[in-house]
Amino acid sequence: LDMICLHDECTWKGTCGRFDRHLDKDCPYEPIECTGEGGCGARVPRRQMAKHQKFVCLQSCRVCKDKAQRKLEAEAEEAKAEAEAIAKVEAKAKAEAEEAKAKAAAKAKAKAEARAQAEAEAKA
Repeated sequence: LDMICLHDECTWKGTCGRFDRHLDKDCPYEPIECTGEGGCGARVPRRQMAKHQKFVCLQSCRVCKDKAQRKLEAEAEEAKAEAEAIAKVEAKAKAEAEEAKAKAAAKAKAKAEARAQAEAEAKA
């Protein structure tokens, strides 16, 4: 026996034996329960579930919203820790450069003093 889908928008046609499978697994217009992380329980047409979970569920479902907020906070903490690590590396590099510059200046000063002393001794 040939059947058509219950949903006017759907173009499915098939046998009576495949009708339940069509509604349970395939029909894009069949309302299904939200399966988001928080499982808000809203019934949304299958074809709109991804959009619901991405834009609606995360905004309205407290569980999903809390999970999303925790994820954002964790990402912010990770970014902060990475920025602090970079700042430490940069500060260390700057300190090492300043130390090398000071050593070079001290070496140049010592060399100039030694040269001046040698010239003074040569004149005497």
